[in-house]
Amino acid sequence: MKRQAKQPVPSLSLIALTVAALCQPAAAADYIWQGGDGQWLDASKWTLLGVPGAGDTATINFTSTGSVDLHDTRSLDRLTMNGGRLGGNGTLNLGSLVFNGGALGATSFGSGGTINVSDATTFNGNGAQDVALSQRLNLNGNSTWTAGNGRLAVDGAYSAGNTSYPGALLRIGTGTTFTDEGAASSNGYKVLGGGDYTVINEGTYQRNGLGTTWARGLDNRGVLNVQSGIFAVESGNWLSTSSGQVNVAQGAELWLANTTFTGGSINNAGKVMVIGNDSHVQAAASISGQWQIDRGRLFVQGQQRIGAFTLNGGDLTGQGTLTVDSLEFNAGKVTNPSFLTGLRLDVQGTARFDGSNLLRIESSAQLQLNGNSTWTAGNGRLAVDGAYSAGNTSYPSALLRIGTGTTFTDEGAASSNGYKVLGGGTATVVNNGTYIRSGLGTTEAYGLSNAGLLDLTEGALAVDSTLVNTGTLNIRTGTMLQGLSGSIRNDGLLQGDGTVRTVDLRHALVNAGTLTPGSLGSAGQLQVDGDLTLLGAGALRIDLAANAHDLVNITSDMRLGGTLQIWASPTLELHTGDSFVVATYGQRLDGSTFDQVLWLGQGGNPFSVEYGDHALTLRVTAAVPEPSIAMMLLLGLGVAVPVVRRRR
Repeated sequence: MKRQAKQPVPSLSLIALTVAALCQPAAAADYIWQGGDGQWLDASKWTLLGVPGAGDTATINFTSTGSVDLHDTRSLDRLTMNGGRLGGNGTLNLGSLVFNGGALGATSFGSGGTINVSDATTFNGNGAQDVALSQRLNLNGNSTWTAGNGRLAVDGAYSAGNTSYPGALLRIGTGTTFTDEGAASSNGYKVLGGGDYTVINEGTYQRNGLGTTWARGLDNRGVLNVQSGIFAVESGNWLSTSSGQVNVAQGAELWLANTTFTGGSINNAGKVMVIGNDSHVQAAASISGQWQIDRGRLFVQGQQRIGAFTLNGGDLTGQGTLTVDSLEFNAGKVTNPSFLTGLRLDVQGTARFDGSNLLRIESSAQLQLNGNSTWTAGNGRLAVDGAYSAGNTSYPSALLRIGTGTTFTDEGAASSNGYKVLGGGTATVVNNGTYIRSGLGTTEAYGLSNAGLLDLTEGALAVDSTLVNTGTLNIRTGTMLQGLSGSIRNDGLLQGDGTVRTVDLRHALVNAGTLTPGSLGSAGQLQVDGDLTLLGAGALRIDLAANAHDLVNITSDMRLGGTLQIWASPTLELHTGDSFVVATYGQRLDGSTFDQVLWLGQGGNPFSVEYGDHALTLRVTAAVPEPSIAMMLLLGLGVAVPVVRRRR
């Protein structure tokens, strides 16, 4: 019988090393999904023939379609998504995420899963990433979306059969920063989101770099910093909101559409531009800086104050008051949203209105001009709506008010045959300052109320019967005040050397204020092409000077009444028999005469008034002291020369 060889016995030291090795924690492994569809728990789908765990990293690479389904709770140190889809309704807790391409989200209709990232996340700005269906991606560490012209999509809500499902969600957590490094070039763009309120920022969204980021469905509850380039909340069917803070740096731009500011503030050193749909600034929010509307509607509530404001189209609406430093009104409307009292726009500085376009102030909205303004030359229209009713409720007219101490310069029409239109309803354009009408052609004004100075320096101003003049209407040589409908009425001071033309011979220039050729204290000739009616409450002022005197030429009928005021220059020498023709007319109606004649010159009244068939003549019928003697008598006796105060 053969003797067996004796087996060696392991030493104690070797046993100890083996036990120690078995007790050591396993080293972190790098797992790679091998492709195709499958379950996360299918070890055969991973390169190491196991399932990645909490300390491991995993990479999902797909060059074509394919999906990994996760239906329980798992943890990883890092996940790299290079393509394909990671779906299911499970929860994945990550230390970090590198998202270069592919999709996170359910592979079919149903509730999505959740991915929580505790540390850094990197999104490839040149790629296409999708947070799909009802998936949740929570970023609880600082994140970077690199520069590029890619897309980080977040799907909106959807329905399957009779069941509705919420949209996907990308949430930037409190205390974290999401850095958007912009597009690939100044002309490039990238896209974020895709559904209503699908991107929630509770931390800080930092927009840097070039080009434009188009955001679809942003809910800003934290801080949005637009440091450079353009951050654009895109027009379309995506709704966005902000209750947090928005900072727009100098040179940067924020574009808005379908955005509601429910609170917080916009600290704007750059520009905010409305590009479409409806955007709202609620009373609890605060805005500032330069704003512009190109398309869409901006609703303003409460008391708001900004810098420069440009209206290139669309509507400025709401029921609040917007105070601006300056206004550029090129197209569009200042209005209100429905049958309500309209918005008030107060301009503290300069305003410019494009005379070649249609500009509207509608539905009881008000535009107050507290600085100098210019309405450029053109054949456009600055329309101001009249009062209106809705059901049993009446609403006031819209209003354009030119403030006291300011100048509104109307630069006329585009050509001598052209015309532009102002106003539209009774008392809708109120001038408390100075309205200068210059340039070519005609301005047709409807509903003009003048309590300041209306100065016609060039061209023509055509007015309808709603004209109210309680201020000064100055018609210079070569200019015309023309009637559009009804009679032209003056309750203030109407003066000048130009022409007043009535709409036809059935209507007249009706004076219940002061009518004088030239200007107060200066002789001139005023032409009335049509009829002139002098009411009992009014006065015709005639200035007499050494070498000239006032004259009113009326082509048709004249009806006298009121007061004839005769003002004489202190240097005027009068002699018995001297005569002055102060008015000519086609005929004097019904034998009418003045109610009274006031001589406001030297000594007693030396005149008689001769009412001719076609002329009104003043004739000297009594001796008058020499001017120098008369002035010495007045000064020596301390006699005050009477002064008629100009009515406003």
